[in-house]
Amino acid sequence: MSDRTVRVLSVGSALPGPPIDTAALAVRFGKDRLWRQWVDTFIGTRTRHLAVDLATGRPGQSWADLGEIAAARALAGAGLGVGDVDLVVLGTATPDTLMPATVNVIADRLRVDGIPTFQLQSGCSGAVQTVDVASPLPATGRAFFGEQTMGRFRPRTRPAPRRPERRCGTTRTR
Repeated sequence: MSDRTVRVLSVGSALPGPPIDTAALAVRFGKDRLWRQWVDTFIGTRTRHLAVDLATGRPGQSWADLGEIAAARALAGAGLGVGDVDLVVLGTATPDTLMPATVNVIADRLRVDGIPTFQLQSGCSGAVQTVDVASPLPATGRAFFGEQTMGRFRPRTRPAPRRPERRCGTTRTR
């Protein structure tokens, strides 16, 4: 086992759409004042963010949209760039699609190329499982960036080697 220290350098987050309060939900779903009071008292959630526009029923932002925003914010907060990322990990119970994996869509949008990615799909304990699966990787010398649950990075001390990238039968060097 290595004695490398693993720590969170930055966290990025993203929420879909504007906050929607309980009163707006009550109007939308035809609920009365008693229902609003019950939600406020027993659930305690005063506002929430939805990825669906309540007025039209159309989807707003996807998980890949939110992951891209959160990842960019985490990188900026750490003062790092996409070249500092060696692995992308996504933990979610609700990927946008299975193929391509949502983690690959996020990595592609960020222009994080030529590195391993994986997506762990699990329900309620998925965030904990993602941390558990991914956290040993920095101790092996592999830096990683984990969507949804954490971001961990190892800045490179020397210029990254130029790696060929295979994409749909073509090769380019980044």
